[in-house]
Amino acid sequence: MIRKLIAFIICTSSTVMAADSNWLLCSNDSLAISSFEHRNGVENRETHVNLLFGMHMITGNLVNTNSGDVILSDKINNNYRGKISIDYAKKVIILKGTLTIYDEKTIMKNLKLKCKELNGKKLK
Repeated sequence: MIRKLIAFIICTSSTVMAADSNWLLCSNDSLAISSFEHRNGVENRETHVNLLFGMHMITGNLVNTNSGDVILSDKINNNYRGKISIDYAKKVIILKGTLTIYDEKTIMKNLKLKCKELNGKKLK
């Protein structure tokens, strides 16, 4: 009975976005990034990063940090390799690395993307 009660509480208390999460949507008219930072377990934080370029979406994670080295990739070897810095207070993401789409490399030096914070409220 206790297991059923715990399962019920966990299932019914989840929301689209918790109060201690951050969801940013950033773009510079050439590419877009969605980042979702949230609690991962009791003591850890995790940020899911999705980079969108045309029809391509490459993904990766940052764990317990808002900046650092990251590899974002997809199943066909398109990728971003380099540094990412997410400033939630200023609502800005900065990329310093290489984006590879179909073997074409684009070097990004301090590419700054302005962001909008999304609230994650349920759609009506």
